[in-house]
Amino acid sequence: MPHPITTVPRPLGVLSALALAGALLLAPAPATASLDLPGGGYGLSFGNSQEFVGLRFNFQDKGVRSVTGLNFTLWHPLSDMTERSFRFDSDLDTDEDDTFVAKYSGGGTPASRLNPEAVFTGLNISPTAIGGRALRGVTAAFLVAAGNEISGVAFSPGALVGDEIYGVGFAGLGMGAERMTGIFAGGLGLGAEKLTGVAVGGLGLGGDDIRGVAIGGLGVGGQRMTGLMVGGLGCGGEEMTGIFLGGLGAGGEKVTGLVAAGLGAGSEELDGVALAGLAVGAERFTGLGVAGLGVGGEDLKGLFAAGLGVGAQRMEGVGLAAGAVGGEELRGFYAAGGYLQTRDLEGVGIATVNRANGVVEGLMIGIFNYAGELHGMQVGLLNYAGNNRKGLRLLPLVNAHFD
Repeated sequence: MPHPITTVPRPLGVLSALALAGALLLAPAPATASLDLPGGGYGLSFGNSQEFVGLRFNFQDKGVRSVTGLNFTLWHPLSDMTERSFRFDSDLDTDEDDTFVAKYSGGGTPASRLNPEAVFTGLNISPTAIGGRALRGVTAAFLVAAGNEISGVAFSPGALVGDEIYGVGFAGLGMGAERMTGIFAGGLGLGAEKLTGVAVGGLGLGGDDIRGVAIGGLGVGGQRMTGLMVGGLGCGGEEMTGIFLGGLGAGGEKVTGLVAAGLGAGSEELDGVALAGLAVGAERFTGLGVAGLGVGGEDLKGLFAAGLGVGAQRMEGVGLAAGAVGGEELRGFYAAGGYLQTRDLEGVGIATVNRANGVVEGLMIGIFNYAGELHGMQVGLLNYAGNNRKGLRLLPLVNAHFD
């Protein structure tokens, strides 16, 4: 007798398939458990498929090798990515750094211990976290997105961390990587060993090698900096080439370009333009320096102006100050509203009082002019030349000595 054929109503079959998919998606399952439709590694997948092309939905990824298409991962433990860290650091009390920066560590380790070889390509979404060897395409994770490589567009209200990040990235808390190339923004901060492109850190931004445009709400700092750098409070580095702006201070060991700050700007070695509301200083400075109060250094060459004073051990060029100009050796043109003090002057000195205890070669103009040894002319109310004959050393209006 033939067996009766039993059929399952279509609605019941659909519900059964959906129930099976939900179980595979949400329940703990073996590493390779998944429901793939139609199968063969492509189409629609529910569960922890290892290699898949298409639409993939999973509760937690483990041992994944490759997913191309849309990947939705519901849960990823943050403890899986604790070997990578992103922190802020302020070295204001040390000689190594003078600004508020963000730092990153953890390069060279797997971004995800659960998925050390995983490559996600396409649209990668997680309401918690997502991690793998590479995240390529568009990545969005609510807490953390971590990958040895992140490329394309990445977004997280939490953090983005990786060895290499390329493209466009935004993180509400912060971003950190060994190498970053593209356009990036971190709500609190951003740090990288090598950063190229445009980067913004809400509080701080730091790196070993920064090239491009960098903006930090409080500060920007790095070892080598090239481009435009802006720090709300300060901007500092070791080797700096470009334009550097700090709300309070800006400077570094070696600066080439323009440096400007609300309070002070300076460097050990500066070639270019330095502007500051209060003071500009450098051991060796070639270029233009302007400050509200003072400009100073050891060896200055160029044009320097200040509201109160300009001074250096050796200065060559033009020095202008409403108050005083001073130095051991002055060569060029110098003018002060009050006092000019030097050992040797070669050029022109104009002030209310000019005093050179050493040798003067040139012209002095002031109410009182003093030269220990004069080779030139003095014009003023009283003029003293120590190398003139007795009776001719102190003269009114004009004094001169020509060999």
